[in-house]
This record gives sequence, C-alpha cells and structure tokens, in this order.
Amino acid sequence: MKKRDLELRIKKIALDSGSTFYFVGGTKHDKYLVNGKMILIPRHREINELTAKGILDQARKYAEEGGKN
Repeated sequence: MKKRDLELRIKKIALDSGSTFYFVGGTKHDKYLVNGKMILIPRHREINELTAKGILDQARKYAEEGGKN
C-alpha cells in the first residue's frame, strides 16, 4: 500500500468517528496522534500490506476508544 493512501485512510477513520487527529512529525517514522495515542508509520513509499493492516487496526481501536468518552 502506498504511504499516502495509508495516511488518508487513518485520517478518514479518525474523522468519521469524531476523534482528534494530528500529525506530529518524526525522524525515522511519521507520527500521528489519534485521540492522544501515537501511531507510527515507517517512512517508505510502499508499506507492506500486513504492516498497513496492523496500523489501520490500531487506528480503528484508538478511534473507538475516543468515541466512548
């Protein structure tokens, strides 16, 4: 999966659930905050499908936790 597509999907997950979403930056990984919890994305153009699936599952989990509060 392309890195940009993964970033857009994370953003959509967060915004659809009404969660907060911020880009923090980083050196070896880009860091995103979803409801104050950090998600790390490697700085590669292509992200392995299994890695991308794990990152998206993590984003969904964090977005759901924020929706409960």
